[in-house]
Amino acid sequence: MMDPLLENLLAGFVDEAQEIYERVARSMMELEKAPAQGPSFDELARGLHTLKGSAATLGLEELADFAHRMEDVVWRTCARLRPRASCRTSPPAWRCSRR
Repeated sequence: MMDPLLENLLAGFVDEAQEIYERVARSMMELEKAPAQGPSFDELARGLHTLKGSAATLGLEELADFAHRMEDVVWRTCARLRPRASCRTSPPAWRCSRR
């Protein structure tokens, strides 16, 4: 039997993850149309970052690792497509160079 607190937290996480999925999917479709335009990189990165943190907090390490890897891809892609204008939520330089 699952701890009631953990059960409530997981239910909230599922709702949050669904919302994040919808925002991430929308951002990816926008980026497909215009890769170097608009705030889509920022929205995508924010969603993945939130998913990563929430999953890690609940001990969902595989999901947290997946979101982390996706977030890294977003940063690298943003830097390649928008070299002079960084993403508003860009990571510190040490993070970009560590992989």
